[in-house]
Amino acid sequence: MNIRYDNIDGKEPVTKILETTATGAVSGAGLSAVALSMHFPKNFTEAVGRSLNHTATLAALGAVFGAGTTIAASVRDKDGPLNYFIGGCMAGAVLGAKYHSYSIGTSTCVGFGGWAAIYKLWRDEGWGDFIPKPIY
Repeated sequence: MNIRYDNIDGKEPVTKILETTATGAVSGAGLSAVALSMHFPKNFTEAVGRSLNHTATLAALGAVFGAGTTIAASVRDKDGPLNYFIGGCMAGAVLGAKYHSYSIGTSTCVGFGGWAAIYKLWRDEGWGDFIPKPIY
């Protein structure tokens, strides 16, 4: 997966949505592998169901985040941290809707949106690698 960070958000919405959906799906598959290793399922059907639940949820969150950032960038005609906050907040609201909980929705809205805005600001200001490369 080759994610390009040099294009301005809002210019290639389909590419952005597909990239964030794929990132979410891969993260969901990793999460499901960890979850299944910690709580071993009783049968194969339960294992597949739990794996698909994690993978589909995180893929949907990625798609909503990608769509939210590109729509916000298109409407605002600007590329900035506020677009990422809007996308992260929309993804958090979807997670709250999945669990039928206002508290989960609002807290993940603020958490995902805040993290995404800080990430975008960090990258735009050129403060170095957000996750530094390991030194061996």
